[in-house]
Parts: sequence; C-alpha cells; structure tokens
Amino acid sequence: MNEQLKKIIKKFKLYTDRWWYGPAMAFLALLDNIVFIIPCDGIILASTLMQPKRWPLFAAFVGVGSTLGAIILCLVVQEQGLPWVVSTFDGIEKTFAWIWTEKFFNHYGLIILFLICASPIMQQPVIILATLAQTPLQTLILIIFAGKIIKYIILCSIAAHSPNYLNKLWGVQDEMEDVGLK
Repeated sequence: MNEQLKKIIKKFKLYTDRWWYGPAMAFLALLDNIVFIIPCDGIILASTLMQPKRWPLFAAFVGVGSTLGAIILCLVVQEQGLPWVVSTFDGIEKTFAWIWTEKFFNHYGLIILFLICASPIMQQPVIILATLAQTPLQTLILIIFAGKIIKYIILCSIAAHSPNYLNKLWGVQDEMEDVGLK
C-alpha cells in the first residue's frame, strides 16, 4: 500500500469517537467494492480496538457501505456487461481469483457468493460472475448483505472482546499491517 494512503488512514483513525466516523467508514467500504483498494477490514479492526464499545455501530456501517458498493458494482455490470468488466479490470479473467471463483461458482452457485462475502477473500469476481449469470438483483442484495454483515459482526466482536485472537485470523493480517496494527 502506498505511504500516502497509510498516512491518511493513520490520521483517519484519530476520529473514531466522532459521530461522522461510522458513515465515513461506510463510504470507504463502498469505494473499496467499486473503485479503490482500501484495507477496510484493517480499518474496522483498528477502529474497534480504539473504541471497543462502538463495535456494533462500526460493523453495521461497514456492512451496509460494503453492500451498497457491491450493489453499485452489480448495477454497472448489469448495464455494461462482460466487455466492460474485461476492459475495466484489465486481465481479471486470467487471475487466479477469477478462475477459482468461476470454477466454484459454476459448481456451488450462490452459496459461494455468501461464503466469499462472509470471508476476507476478494469479492468482486464472484459478485461480477453472479451478476453476469443474471441472478436477480434482490437475491444478490440479500446474499451479499447477509455475508458482509456476518463477517463484520464477527470481526468487530473479536476485536472488541478478544483482540489477541486477531493475529490468528486468516486473511486479515496484511490489512492489519496496512493500518499500523501488528
């Protein structure tokens, strides 16, 4: 992650007690799903460690923001189709994440969408594939929201109640380091 973004995140974390912090985290989670690579898991964990009593609020805001970002991605993919996906995410169809996701999505269907949304795995490939498979938007919204809210409730609860356990969680160590947690 670039140093400028690390500085911004470090400064951002100083405001965890402000009323606007939750909505700001939701906006970052939205952006993470459609435009930028933002270490939202690391930010929410650091924020929860700094304000453990606010963990339900942080989980709710990031879960909703992340879901909204995924919905925007779905809408764009529905409108623009596969050519847009390939041109926007240069080489995505050749990445390990895409190939693995396509294989599992073809075999397990929407269950894999839920499991990936509930995990720290990159979610865009499965969301794109589910959209290209013409899954109804209402179904996508329910599955994505359920997976993401469960993910963030679990992460925030662990951070608030058992912070030492975080080092053992698969998939979040890199993001924790990106936001200054070791």
